[in-house]
Amino acid sequence: MRVDFSVPIKENPDRPFLAIVGGAKVADKIELIESLLDKVDEMIIGSGMAYIFLKVLNYMEIRNSLFDAEVAKIVEEIVAKANENKVVIHLPVDFAKVDKFTEDANTGSVKIADVIPSGWMGLEGGPEKVKNLSSLFQKLKPLYEMRLLAFLNFKNLQTVLRQLWVQL
Repeated sequence: MRVDFSVPIKENPDRPFLAIVGGAKVADKIELIESLLDKVDEMIIGSGMAYIFLKVLNYMEIRNSLFDAEVAKIVEEIVAKANENKVVIHLPVDFAKVDKFTEDANTGSVKIADVIPSGWMGLEGGPEKVKNLSSLFQKLKPLYEMRLLAFLNFKNLQTVLRQLWVQL
């Protein structure tokens, strides 16, 4: 079951309860994330938002990927609240990468242990993310989805994103 983000979340939702959050305007979503950490069992942090978490928590070199220095200052507080509430946070293990943010961009994938090449940016998760999240999607009940996966209109990025979307 997918819940539109404009619909209020039940006080006692069915369990396990998963939220998928992501996007580019991260600062606007911090209050929502903190509120969700009081309600969900697991949270997937994806898309542009994931790079801020990965840079702070894993010291990942994110190159031209999205980064918000103000949000970075509170990432560890968010993770501490998740730990306190026993919420499992899932971050991507691989990414689609592009050399520019256009449909004709050169694309590829990169694993978290590798380095995004200079001049490139990471976008959505890659094939390993799809595989890792499949089992999680099998066990979930309600799903709070803050935003649709981005870039489905970019043909060169559709394969991985559609695989993930089908799992939902």
